[in-house]
Formats: sequence, C-alpha cells, structure tokens
Amino acid sequence: MKSVLDSLINFSKPMKQLKDELKAIGCDSAKSVLEIPQTDLAKRTDLEEETIAEVFKILRSEFE
Repeated sequence: MKSVLDSLINFSKPMKQLKDELKAIGCDSAKSVLEIPQTDLAKRTDLEEETIAEVFKILRSEFE
C-alpha cells in the first residue's frame, strides 16, 4: 500500500512540509488522514482548505 507521501506529489507546498504538517497531528497513513474531517484538519494544521480537499481526493482514489 502506498504511503500518504507517495500519493501527494503535485502540491504547492513542498512535500516535506505537507508530510510534517500531517505527522505533527498524528497522521502517518492515508487512512489516518481520511479519518479526520477536513474542517478539523484545516484547524489543526497550517494547510489551506483547497490543499486539504485535494489531499482527500487523491487519498480516496487510492482506496477505490
């Protein structure tokens, strides 16, 4: 199974920063990211809502 980072390649934020934002709140897998509502991720990280929506879109496609 791909890690969160393997799926999140084309973002405006550098990959390391995106990874660090998610890991800082305990998200170390795609499933752990998807378990948190997007609005909560926006509050708990420094990620823009558009970025979070794109992350969810990409990660959900990995499970289809």
